[in-house]
Amino acid sequence: MGLEHKVSLVTYNTSRDIPVKQSGLYVLVGVPSDLEKDDSHYEERNGLAEWLKDNGLDVIKVNCHWPRDKYVWFKNTYVHNMTYFAEGGCFVFGNNYFVASAELDFDRRRTKHSVERKLSELYDTPLYMVPSFRHNGQPRVHLDLTISIIESRKLLLVDSRHHRQQKRLFEQIAYEQGQKLVVVNSGEDAKLWPMNMLVLDNGKKTTVVANSECKKLMKVLNRYDLDLITMDIFDVPSLGGSIRCITNTVESMDTANAWISKWL
Repeated sequence: MGLEHKVSLVTYNTSRDIPVKQSGLYVLVGVPSDLEKDDSHYEERNGLAEWLKDNGLDVIKVNCHWPRDKYVWFKNTYVHNMTYFAEGGCFVFGNNYFVASAELDFDRRRTKHSVERKLSELYDTPLYMVPSFRHNGQPRVHLDLTISIIESRKLLLVDSRHHRQQKRLFEQIAYEQGQKLVVVNSGEDAKLWPMNMLVLDNGKKTTVVANSECKKLMKVLNRYDLDLITMDIFDVPSLGGSIRCITNTVESMDTANAWISKWL
C-alpha cells in the first residue's frame, strides 16, 4: 500500500511501517505548476525554495499550493487531515505539547470534548484548545498565522491582536510549559502575518525562516541565539498565508518522495 493511502487511513504511529533509507530533515516548498512563471506568487515561492537551498537546507519543491494543509507530522507520526484535524494551519507544535484550534469541532456530531479526547489519545501529549483569532468578522483565522513556538529557546510568540482576545489562556500555556510569552505588536506589518514563520528545531541548532519585511518581529528574533534565514515576502500573505503555510517538513527522503509522487 502506498504511503498516501496509509496516511489517509491511519490515526496512530506508522513510523515502523515507513521504510527509512536516508534520514534527515527536508523542507517541502509549495511551488504549484499552475502559477505562471512571471506571477509574483510563483517568484516568491520559487525564490524561497532557492534561498533555503543556498542557506544549506535540503529543499524539495512540490506541486502543491499549501503543503501545510496536506498532513500533520508530530512525534514521529503522520496523520492525514481528517474531520478531526481540519487543516494543517489549525495546529502549532512544540516538542512537548501542541496547540489546536478550538474550532476543530466544526462537525456538529462531534463536541469539543470528543475532539480533545481523540487528539489526546493519538498523541499522549499536553494539548491546549485555543479559539482562533477573529479578524474582520472571520471567526477562523488559522492558528499558525498568529502563534509560533520555539521550544529550544522556551518561547511562545503570539500576535498582539490574538493575545488581546485570549490573554489568560496564553499566559496559562506559557506558565504551565515553563516558557516566556512574547507578545509581538507588528503594527503595519500585521498584514504580512509575521508569526507564520518556519521553525526548525534540529538538535542544538534552531533555524527560523522569517519574513525580513516584518521589522518588529526581526527585532524580537535578534534577541535570541537563532540561525535566522530571512527573505522579503510581500505577495504570498495576500492569499492568506506566508512562509509556514507554503512549507512543510519530512524526516526521510523516502517519505518525501512518496509525497512528491502523490502531488505530481
